[in-house]
Amino acid sequence: MKKLKDKVDDGFNYFHSGILEELTTDKKFYVQAFMDYIEYLEEKAKNVVASRKCIECNNINTHDTDSFGFCTECLGHL
Repeated sequence: MKKLKDKVDDGFNYFHSGILEELTTDKKFYVQAFMDYIEYLEEKAKNVVASRKCIECNNINTHDTDSFGFCTECLGHL
């Protein structure tokens, strides 16, 4: 069973394959709005991940940081 993200990606690719141009003006407007919103959410998610970078090593943290923004690996080197 496909995950929701995979289904959304499939739909996004389907409409970008030229089907979008075949829709009526009203339908095209709303489908395009959904696609724009998906892109907005993806960009916002990237920004959240980017903001989780360690202050010391500038790597994206895949684990917890302390209240100052240091990852546990960098704290071990201090």
